[in-house]
Amino acid sequence: MSLRAAEGWTATQTSKEFLLTAPTVASWTRRLDENGPGGLVRTPEPVNRFPDFVALLVRKLKTALPSMGKVRIAQVLARAGLVLSASTVKS
Repeated sequence: MSLRAAEGWTATQTSKEFLLTAPTVASWTRRLDENGPGGLVRTPEPVNRFPDFVALLVRKLKTALPSMGKVRIAQVLARAGLVLSASTVKS
C-alpha cells in the first residue's frame, strides 16, 4: 500500500496494476487502517492447524506410553500417514 500512496494511485488503478479486484484493494486498505501494518499478515488461527482429534491422539499416546518421546510419537504417527513434526507433538 505504500507504493499506492507513493504513486498516488486510486484503488482501481492499484487493482489494475496488481491484477486484483477493486474490492480486494479496498478490503486490504480497510484492514491496514484498522489493524496497522501487521493487519494483512495476521490470521485468526494458524493456517496449518491440525484438527482437534490429532491433539487428542497425541495426548492419549503420551498417557498410554509415557516413555515415548515427542520424536518417537511423531515417527509412529508418520508411519500411520499423519506427518507431524516433533515440535508439533510437543505442544
